[in-house]
Amino acid sequence: MIQVEAAWQAYADAVQPLPIQALPLQQAHGRVLAQPVSSAIDLPPFCQSAMDGYALRSDDLAAASEAAPVTLDCVQFIAAQQQSAQQTLKTGQCARIFTGAMVPPGADAVVMQEKTSLSGSRVQFMAPVAAGNNIRRQGEEAQAGFELCGAPQTVDSQLIAAASFVGVDRLCVYRAPRVAVLVTGDELAPPGRPLKSGEVYECNGAFLSAWFAERGIEAQVSLVPDQPAALSAAMSQALEQADLVVITGGASVGERDYAREAARSIGVEEVFWRVAQKPGKPLAFGMAGAKPVLILPGNPAAVFVCAWVHLDPVLRRLQGRSQEAAVWSPGRLGFSVDAAPLRDRFLRVTWRLNAHGVACLETLPLQSSHMLTNLVATNALLRVPAGRAMGEGESALFLPLKTP
Repeated sequence: MIQVEAAWQAYADAVQPLPIQALPLQQAHGRVLAQPVSSAIDLPPFCQSAMDGYALRSDDLAAASEAAPVTLDCVQFIAAQQQSAQQTLKTGQCARIFTGAMVPPGADAVVMQEKTSLSGSRVQFMAPVAAGNNIRRQGEEAQAGFELCGAPQTVDSQLIAAASFVGVDRLCVYRAPRVAVLVTGDELAPPGRPLKSGEVYECNGAFLSAWFAERGIEAQVSLVPDQPAALSAAMSQALEQADLVVITGGASVGERDYAREAARSIGVEEVFWRVAQKPGKPLAFGMAGAKPVLILPGNPAAVFVCAWVHLDPVLRRLQGRSQEAAVWSPGRLGFSVDAAPLRDRFLRVTWRLNAHGVACLETLPLQSSHMLTNLVATNALLRVPAGRAMGEGESALFLPLKTP
């Protein structure tokens, strides 16, 4: 039996990110960036007008005032899409220009239209203007080759917008994991039909399918009979198709716990078995080549806890998100917890921020590993270290699962 931290280290040592692929921006959404993104252009790519107004030579307005306005000839009309065929402005000339349009040669300032007076093709200016006024200089934000962002990081809408803005149309990202979930238990029945004698409704597959979907992954879920040959065949097929295989049930020492034996029979190399935690002790982790295999206990609360404590770091490794480890935060207990020897306990709790910004934790009833109805209220996991009693008001580490 190993400690939770040792299990985390085993995942870090054994599981490697999936291969890198180049994808169009929208297809890369939600993936993890595998290589830095650099600007393909200067930003702005040319000198732009920051206003609707008139481009001109600032020297022409040096003596302008309301009492003695300066009049210039408007010789060009430059819209944002007109980026060529511009003539050089001479002394005494100006050009009508719009926001984002290319500043013509010879001009070094733009005067906003509200500060001018137009009469035909003649424009009056009532004040001097500084060189560079209302002009976005080429490359002032970034120059071609500028590293927009490093890797790894999750590709979101903001990164997609920034990459598009600098002319990048494809991103190098880690391939999305393919996941297979095998649910064992002859006593399991699908929700929606009356239970037969000895049956219970299946929820582990439903939970894991939704848990992976919340991370943008469509897991293939299969129910497998409690038969060694059937389980070995299902594992073999899953490993042919998936990058990660998760089995629920069959990890303990009962006469019908076949999962570990089946995994060994098809060449899965077991890294460890049993973790010093409750619930979730009979968890097994192995590798089939580069593919991780996790065998979770069958009790639904144990599956829930193990998803957050064990599946999450394995999935992060595959996705290239190992730098984004789950953050266990300090919170204040609103209840007391008795000491438990040998194993850390993970309790389903609720948390909220009080008026002072302190995370306050409250317990929930029905904490046994076969009980699951309190999940509707659960928004955090509390970690209680082995052998430690904790009193009301003490600080303890918890993992926020939802915003309260």
